[in-house]
Amino acid sequence: MARNSLEGVRVVDLTQIVSGAVTTMLMADFGADIIKLEPLEGEPYRNSGYPLRTAAGETNLNFLRFSRGKRSVAVDLKSPGGKDVLSRLVAQADVLVENFRPGVMQRLGFDHDALRTINPRLIYTSVSGFGHDDLYPSPFGDRPAYAIITEAMAGLMYLAGDGKGPPVWMGFAMADIFAGTLAFAGILLALRDREATGRGRRVDISMYDAALLMNDLPMTAYSVTGEVHGGGQYLLQSPWGPFETTDGYVVIAVLTQPQWEALCDVIGRPDLRDDERLRSGRDRSANHDELVAPAVRAWTAMRSKEECTRLLLELGVPAGPVNTSEEVYASPQASARKMLVDVDDPVMGQVSLVGNPIKMDDAPDPSGSRTPRLGEHTREVLESLLGMAAHEIERLERQGAVRAADTVRPAVA
Repeated sequence: MARNSLEGVRVVDLTQIVSGAVTTMLMADFGADIIKLEPLEGEPYRNSGYPLRTAAGETNLNFLRFSRGKRSVAVDLKSPGGKDVLSRLVAQADVLVENFRPGVMQRLGFDHDALRTINPRLIYTSVSGFGHDDLYPSPFGDRPAYAIITEAMAGLMYLAGDGKGPPVWMGFAMADIFAGTLAFAGILLALRDREATGRGRRVDISMYDAALLMNDLPMTAYSVTGEVHGGGQYLLQSPWGPFETTDGYVVIAVLTQPQWEALCDVIGRPDLRDDERLRSGRDRSANHDELVAPAVRAWTAMRSKEECTRLLLELGVPAGPVNTSEEVYASPQASARKMLVDVDDPVMGQVSLVGNPIKMDDAPDPSGSRTPRLGEHTREVLESLLGMAAHEIERLERQGAVRAADTVRPAVA
């Protein structure tokens, strides 16, 4: 029987958009009870990006991405009643995760000291653009930040592109998703430590720090050699990148000398095997434009990406097609690894989402989980966890401190 490793772990989720939402989604996949506290109008991703409407109501493509397995409580954290709800939930929680800008929790009255007073066992986790300054100084901590900004400032965007045009965005929230994953890892470390000490820990994750870790090779190269690695041809290896085929692109990645020699055989250029100008990865990189790329392109341009991949792999040359999302959905690899999971949504019905990449024996399958309606679990949580009577909840609703799902008007299809 599948075991939920985080079963019994209760999380107060104050996250929004991507980074922190990834953290709590991963925890939900492993059985944690995620109580997602949203503003009365819903977190920003319910209303930003790609709206989706059906007869059942309205949602957003963005919200579907990281919201499975969570319970939604709609609450105004600026109201006295909302603050009381948060305080009482914190008292029972194991973990609190937020990704507000630094200073927001303090203004709400829930900085680290206040949270620790309410619950000394609480693991307080924050994800932000540049980090909070309670553990380490953060000169840029008060700046607004999205993943693209931190990726640019940490040097990642300088690496992308062909080196001839402007820097290139990677096309997805890389620093967000990696920072959220690091927060997940930090929480697990803190939970393990709490078993020994009985005390909660502070976990502070910065998207900038996460992006900088992904930029480790250029940073190390500069530290050791003084070289600045930028966009364009990879300085250490060649061929190492995409080559055009008759129906798209194939990626070829040659690291070792035997792989290089095998590639020369595949493309019918044995004369390049012993060329003194192409003896190492650095040599081939230096002569990529003049010698390597023309030879490889002449071969790939005559074949499909499937044929290129097959012929290269037959002789042990690492290669793979550059797939679209449609092709990934049709891939037996994604299906076999359960990286496409079916999740129920109250507006869209059953949707297929990207699964959990952390595989373990006897681990739960996130298929069958669902995304919550705004405020769907407000009454349930206030009654079952906080012991509130119906008239108390109704009073909070009248005051505008909380909102339950049936008081949220569905969109007109």
